[in-house]
Amino acid sequence: EEAGLTFATTHSAEVKDLAIKSESFALAAVEFDIDRLEPTYRLQWGEVGNSNALDIAAGLGLPPSMLQEARRCMSEDLSEGNEAQRSGNLMASLERHLAEQRRRSSEAARACDDAQEELATARERKHEIDENGDELRAEIKATPIQIKEDAMTAFEAAIADVDRTVNDRQQD
Repeated sequence: EEAGLTFATTHSAEVKDLAIKSESFALAAVEFDIDRLEPTYRLQWGEVGNSNALDIAAGLGLPPSMLQEARRCMSEDLSEGNEAQRSGNLMASLERHLAEQRRRSSEAARACDDAQEELATARERKHEIDENGDELRAEIKATPIQIKEDAMTAFEAAIADVDRTVNDRQQD
């Protein structure tokens, strides 16, 4: 089953309820600063945003009598049983998101363990390289000296052979 990626914003309780009930949706709300009457643009994953329309309307000067009537209508809507359903849906959503966070936390812990093992292996390898490197450096440093000593020994042996040959001919 293929699905497209869609971002939607809504004040519709039915759409919010659908998103809470279904794992096909990811909930998010944009944080709103009531005192300044503006969004902070911080995304709050796993949350259903509240409507701040009446607070904004009050800040913009809507008459208090209209605000009061609007709030009364909203409270009637909530008292018709929708509140319990929304609470249940929200609880289900929170449980789903909690399970997802636990899964992600477990994955992160495994990744951290793997990274620590890799770090320990890398440190061991570095230590081996450092130790072997010291031995190799000493060997490389000694090699020219040994070559020189071997050359001197060979040279001295050649001179000794020449001297013997000369002495042998002089005696003949």
